Amino acid sequence: MGKNNVKRTILLTMLFLTVWLSFPQMQIFPQEQQKPEEILKNADELFQQQKWEDAWRLYELLLKTFGQTRFISGKSEDIKKKKTECEKKLGIVTNISELFKGKAELKGSGKKRTLTVTYDFKDQAQAEDFNCTGGTAKVVDGKLLFEPEGELSFMNIKNALFTDKITIEAKVTVLKPFSGRMGFLVFLNTDSFEGYMFCLRYREASNESMFNNAILKISQKTEYPTPLKQNSKPEIKADTQYSIKAEAKGKNLTFYVNNKEVVTAEDKDFTKGMFGIISLGNKVQLDDLKITGQANDEWLNKIFAESTTLTLAEDELKESNGEARLVYSDDISAESDELIAKASTAAVNYIADARKRRNNLITSSQEPSRQAWLDLINLCTKAIQEDPDFALAYYERAMNYKEIENYVKSEEDLDKALQIFPGFYEIYNKKAELSLNKLQYDNALELLNKAIEINPNYSTGYSLRALVNFLLDNNDAAKTDLKKALELNKDNVEAKNIQRIINGPDWPACFKKETTHYIVKTDINQERCDAYAEAIEAMFKYYSSLFPLDNKQKKKGRVYIFNTHKGYEIHATLTSGSSLENSLGYYQPSFKELYLFEDPNNHEPTKKVLYHEGFHQYIHTGIEEIPIWFNEGCAEWFYGTTLKNKTVVSKGDICPRLPELQEAVNGGKIQSLDVLMNLSHKEFMGETASLNYAQSWSIIHFCLNYENGKYKGYLEKYFNALKANKPAKDALDASFKTVKDFNKMEQEWKDYVKGLN
Repeated sequence: MGKNNVKRTILLTMLFLTVWLSFPQMQIFPQEQQKPEEILKNADELFQQQKWEDAWRLYELLLKTFGQTRFISGKSEDIKKKKTECEKKLGIVTNISELFKGKAELKGSGKKRTLTVTYDFKDQAQAEDFNCTGGTAKVVDGKLLFEPEGELSFMNIKNALFTDKITIEAKVTVLKPFSGRMGFLVFLNTDSFEGYMFCLRYREASNESMFNNAILKISQKTEYPTPLKQNSKPEIKADTQYSIKAEAKGKNLTFYVNNKEVVTAEDKDFTKGMFGIISLGNKVQLDDLKITGQANDEWLNKIFAESTTLTLAEDELKESNGEARLVYSDDISAESDELIAKASTAAVNYIADARKRRNNLITSSQEPSRQAWLDLINLCTKAIQEDPDFALAYYERAMNYKEIENYVKSEEDLDKALQIFPGFYEIYNKKAELSLNKLQYDNALELLNKAIEINPNYSTGYSLRALVNFLLDNNDAAKTDLKKALELNKDNVEAKNIQRIINGPDWPACFKKETTHYIVKTDINQERCDAYAEAIEAMFKYYSSLFPLDNKQKKKGRVYIFNTHKGYEIHATLTSGSSLENSLGYYQPSFKELYLFEDPNNHEPTKKVLYHEGFHQYIHTGIEEIPIWFNEGCAEWFYGTTLKNKTVVSKGDICPRLPELQEAVNGGKIQSLDVLMNLSHKEFMGETASLNYAQSWSIIHFCLNYENGKYKGYLEKYFNALKANKPAKDALDASFKTVKDFNKMEQEWKDYVKGLN
């Protein structure tokens, strides 16, 4: 199995995290608003009032943000004591043993703490500690059964990271049929897939009949894992239990079988990473598993932080359970009994049928086809043919046109509905949404003012106007509108989501860095905040050097970097309706904000996602409607950037999806450039989404690099047409379609893709 395939499988491990929710509280930026003396006074008052959570948050903020100051140093013991008392009252976990189903113990202090976790597998719940990729882990008859579901399976324990030293001991039985290797991984970096493997039954390519016990080095420098040392004894047999011990201490790597040293090696390239158990096609039984090592301090802090956040969110989780994630919609004024009675019966029946089908499409687990929406449009058209003065029919057709991204037709129908029924205030709301898509904020504000003028009790109008004010950086006006929206309808989910955005993530302490074009915030520390702020500011210069925008930023871009994955999922769920658990970051176009979380195993992936999603945020400030292929293709190009000292030192790194793309090109399964460049967002994100991403990236790569930029000018023409608000098809006609021989260019692109490596 090639290293790239192994890497892709292993990387999925990081996705096994629980989805959960929380509501944000008022956020404090201590360095801007309060002195530590004031915070401590408030904390002590809250403590005396037994407001444990509020007091805990302030004590946590003091220790994390002002812990090194002279004021705190003389009071730290008292603060820690009161903080501990709050934690007891709140049920916050402070002992490592409560975070594992196995028996866990943490010894030492500072950054050199030794974690020991042992499993006897007498309790089936112990299997819950294991994160699995490509297989399952369950306790059967007092042993952990690790069962692969494919060629390669991997599992670890709570994504635990170790530094400098680790020892793994276990009783291992490889069950029949014994078809391949298994072993322990140590100091594994899941992004680069580098580390060491203590392997049973390693088979060399030069002698496939010879199986050895080996210590392998997995490195980007070699295509396949390289044996540092190996030993053919003892022979490992199926259905036989062996006592296995793998030990890494500094540069010394030692492998034991049945208490005898069988392989020893020296190497010091990797000293930090994950522990894991890997199997290539074999069912494995484990008993008496024990892991001991120097726990990575950053990982320890994150695992306690995740547990704390979950504990504090528990009550609100119960309260929010089952809350709708759809934007609230008031009853539509155009369907009053009086107006419906005036409409043709046949027209009313057509619209009733269309609405029923629309609801089925929206609630379906499968993505509706374009034809399904066209069928609904036809039903609405039949209603209009029966009754040309039926305002509701135009409104419904407009909503369906919007689903297929035909915004021109949608707005035409909205205008017609408003012409028929001037009191149709919801139309102004929908037209405001279309104006937001065009970045016409002032026009959206004017439309919403009209809606609220017609109906001062229109909750949804206030919540959308709050969003517009937020985008214009009018936060006070936004808060006033949100208050009114929730007074009118306490269940207005849209208003709640916007309120969460304005409040920001629920962080006891927040670190902030403001640059020329961005405001970056995080709950990690100031050093990491500064690093991310410098990186995204450097990328802004790179974005604008390739694709300069004409308009001036209305407000600085907001970027939030979460310390934990679970905190990231909380915010995503409550503001976008999805936990986005299978992601490192995302750009939220509705709020123009960027969210990421930092992986403790390697910070580099977070930076790469920042560069990708940052382009979406950048381009969305200047272009109304961005063709999906261009948006994602450019974002993937910028993903391949490396910065050093705020300077781009490499760019256009090869996309990880390249092998998939080359296979499709060679197999004739690729879409034509003409088709790809005209795909709608929904079409692009369909079954071939991964391939569409790769193809889009390759077009940008081709235009910028092929024959010293032979087609770069056409890419620039395309971009300039988009800046002029030309539709995707017109932009294509004004640029790439002016190439003398478009088919020749397409063939050159295919040949270029085949030659990439």
